[in-house]
Order: sequence, then C-alpha cells, then structure tokens
Amino acid sequence: WENFNNIFMISALLGTGITELKTYLLSAAHFGDWLFPENVFTDQNHNQLIKETVRSKLLEYLPQEVPYNLKVELEYLDLEQEGSISAVVIIGCDTPKYEKLVIGRGRRIKTIAAEAEQALSDAFLTNFRLRLVVCGKQM
Repeated sequence: WENFNNIFMISALLGTGITELKTYLLSAAHFGDWLFPENVFTDQNHNQLIKETVRSKLLEYLPQEVPYNLKVELEYLDLEQEGSISAVVIIGCDTPKYEKLVIGRGRRIKTIAAEAEQALSDAFLTNFRLRLVVCGKQM
C-alpha cells in the first residue's frame, strides 16, 4: 500500500477508529479561503441543476436501463418577479414502451414531478413550479 499515507481500521458497528481518522484529517487539512461565497450552494448553472434533479428522480423511480435511454431537456425557465421559478422539462422517450413506463398510469410521473419540484424548491430556496412533459420519438 505504498501510495497511501495512512491506513485506518474503522468499524461502524463498534464505533472504533473514528477518533484516529478525525485527528488525521484535521492535521492534514490546509487552511485557506473558501472557493465560493457562503451563499453559493453549487457551481452548476440553473439549467443543468434542473435537468440533473429531474434525471435523478427518473433514476430513482424507473427500472433498469430506462432512465439512461431518456432525453431530458429544459424547454422553459422563468424567474418570476416575486421570486418564484417556473420550468417545463421535456422527457423524450425512444419507444412507446418507455413512454408508458415513465407515465405509469399517471401516478409515477406525478410522483417524479412532485419530488423533483420539492428538491428544486429546497435547492433554490424559493417556490418552484415544475411541469414534466413526456414526448415520443418525434421530439
């Protein structure tokens, strides 16, 4: 293990080794200025953050390869004067089978939209309205 400075034996079950790891990390850490101001939560742009949040919910709720075969595009984004945000995200499906899986009798797409909307409200610290539109191959 020549490429390691230290090796720590830790047990989550017994809670052993944690103190040694903390001590090492604190001694190895370097003081310096923060790379971003404290009010900046991410360096991703708004569009990317919205698309990745929707994609993460698709990964959570859809089986196997399905989420990887979907195209997620931000169609519309509006930063409203009162501070809220509205967005429309298009989910492109290559096959009718994927379309049916994404929609899932209407309940699945509603759940995905609601959870993505809540995650985006938490991320942007404002009211976020999200609409998901599932489209077939003609997209």
